[in-house]
Amino acid sequence: MAITLSLSIAGCYDWRRGVTETASVQHSCPPERIRILNDNGNGFARTVQMDVCGERRVYQDVGGAQGFVWVDQTPVSAGGESAPRATASAPPPRSAPPPATTSISTQSESPFATTVRARLQDRASAIVTCTGGPVAIQARWAPTSPTVELAARGVSDPAVAQCIGAVVGAIEVPAGTPAGELLHPITN
Repeated sequence: MAITLSLSIAGCYDWRRGVTETASVQHSCPPERIRILNDNGNGFARTVQMDVCGERRVYQDVGGAQGFVWVDQTPVSAGGESAPRATASAPPPRSAPPPATTSISTQSESPFATTVRARLQDRASAIVTCTGGPVAIQARWAPTSPTVELAARGVSDPAVAQCIGAVVGAIEVPAGTPAGELLHPITN
């Protein structure tokens, strides 16, 4: 999943520069070889079609009113590279300390905990990109909450939390699921 996080003060953010820098980093293409071909004009959910070093790419801003989070949403072509991919930038994320090396037993986990752990593992490389390095993700849920609450252990930067939220997405808590929590190490 391609992610770039950029926070802005209203009216000061140049979205064209932000999406161009994101594509440049993700595809190792100099910014001068990137052209914006089309955009839908929606300020809080912009979709941009680009020519990135001769390759057509589609980026979407999924940050909403909180900031700009550029996700490469280019459809997968037959035999081609799968999109989205992850890269986080601006502001630079603070590196988290490596997760504890203690073994985390999953033998007696509930089926829902296993589902949460699988989602986190599926998004591991994007999470590492958000945090700038290995991290332990704490997930908590309760029957009274509609979604799982995620936190990166040892990281207090709201931009990193927003990036992780955008990468992982909402994990809905099914009705009748007992409260629980887990700690999942993310190394990539």
